[in-house]
Amino acid sequence: MFKTLIPTLSASLLSSVTATLLHICVFYGLLQHSVPAQTATFIGAISGAVLNYMCQYHLVYRSTRAHRSAVLRYLLLVCTNIALNSLIFQGLTVLLPTLQPLLLQALTSASLATLNLFAYQRIIFHERSC
Repeated sequence: MFKTLIPTLSASLLSSVTATLLHICVFYGLLQHSVPAQTATFIGAISGAVLNYMCQYHLVYRSTRAHRSAVLRYLLLVCTNIALNSLIFQGLTVLLPTLQPLLLQALTSASLATLNLFAYQRIIFHERSC
């Protein structure tokens, strides 16, 4: 069990980190073009979500679950994540107003990582419940 769990966790983490980096790059790029931080983090989150789905589905879990089922579950998670991302980011902005938005976004993303890993493994790409 652990022989397959560790590579899956590592690959899932790598996929999530890559998607998070895309999120942060889009976020930062939009900030440089005077897009408000809340809007920039929302657009960045969507960008990262699309990349992450493709990586998780095809590379990490090599899922055979029909895209229709996986995408619907993933979209529910993405909507939850986007809402949580916005709420956590806004809360950190209020609690830590002196920190740079980029650092606040990194803290926000880190806080969602555990939820995502559990959801991918047990809900989104789990093959037994197809």
